[in-house]
Amino acid sequence: MDLESATARLVAHYAPQAQIRPLSWSRGETRVIEAGTGEPLLLIHGGLGDAFAWLPIVDQLSLRHAVFAVDLPGHGLSDPFDFRGADLLHLMADFLQEAARGLDLDRVDIVGSSLGGLFSAAYALHHPKRVSRLILVGMPGGYKHGVPLPLRVLGLPLVGQSIGRMVMSKPSREGNRKFWGQVLVTHPEEVHDAVLDADVASQIRVTSGAS
Repeated sequence: MDLESATARLVAHYAPQAQIRPLSWSRGETRVIEAGTGEPLLLIHGGLGDAFAWLPIVDQLSLRHAVFAVDLPGHGLSDPFDFRGADLLHLMADFLQEAARGLDLDRVDIVGSSLGGLFSAAYALHHPKRVSRLILVGMPGGYKHGVPLPLRVLGLPLVGQSIGRMVMSKPSREGNRKFWGQVLVTHPEEVHDAVLDADVASQIRVTSGAS
């Protein structure tokens, strides 16, 4: 199953009223999941993540908000992006500025998860008048506890990248469930199969060079 189909399956399961549409910025195109009406709420996913990660709560959030979950450059259904040599915080602040303009959001509440929280904070510092509230959820691995073993392995000099490519080249639902249990969630057995299938499809898309 490709990522587009897997994301559509998630939308149908969790937020059938939501829509997915392309969103252009100066350095490519990304996708945004939209749902609801009311005060705008911009959702920014974390590193190694995708906008679809927000879908389990989009339905509830959309009862009071116009919700926009955006794929960061090089993630999810966005265009491929080469981050080498980039000033990451400035780049992400610029991207979020352009995304907000493309969505006609003059001033918006933002929820940023993990690394997405760092990018959202950078945007708020660069453009404080465009952010009404900033909500940061989650934290990067290692902030209060030891870094989980899978992340320590990926961070090894010389061999970390090779191991990461090897692992990501053959993803599986249950393999990803185990990884999520080690790094992301307390009860991986409760993660819906459709979420893990989308995660697998996302890894395949990234390693194939499509994103």
